[in-house]
Amino acid sequence: MLGLFFAYVIFLQGSTPFETRRHAREMQAQRDLGDKAEASRFIELRNFLQTQDNTHMARNAERDDTLLARIAQLEKRLDQSASLSAARAGRLAKITDVPFRA
Repeated sequence: MLGLFFAYVIFLQGSTPFETRRHAREMQAQRDLGDKAEASRFIELRNFLQTQDNTHMARNAERDDTLLARIAQLEKRLDQSASLSAARAGRLAKITDVPFRA
């Protein structure tokens, strides 16, 4: 009986390093799999953020173009209004004989 017990203990002591190595390989494989999944998520997030950034930049460019066109239109109207006001002031000065200074 004692011989069987020692044989069992020796078997356990001998199989432990093999089991430890097997578990270490499995754990490393799981770590690698987790790292790949995490890297994939980061790449996916980066692509999503780039798409969103490009969309926002396109919208901003559109808005800028619209705003610049509107500003140009308003400047043109302002120039026209200033010319019209100067002409009216000149006519008014003629009518009232008051000198006009522009």
